[in-house]
Amino acid sequence: GPPPGKEVLRNYLPSREIGPKLVAIGSYYNGKKADVAAALSIYEEDRTNVPKCDKEDQCGWTCVVPKAPGSKETETKTIVTVGDFVKYCVNPSLQ
Repeated sequence: GPPPGKEVLRNYLPSREIGPKLVAIGSYYNGKKADVAAALSIYEEDRTNVPKCDKEDQCGWTCVVPKAPGSKETETKTIVTVGDFVKYCVNPSLQ
């Protein structure tokens, strides 16, 4: 049969096109840290900018993250690059 979805998406991690790359990285949300941390670690330093939104679209790139590991207190991080997306959005969701 066809390969599992995550296996297909993994092929898009090194993509030069931002859309497929972000979808592939986003597919790791809520994954197991042991299974995906190594696959994502190289993207923590990716300085590629995420797409910009027009103000009238009322969208943006933010993630709510704990202020400290294990803390109930949170803060909102603005996402500017692919690396920010990995560090502040995907990594904190890993279990």
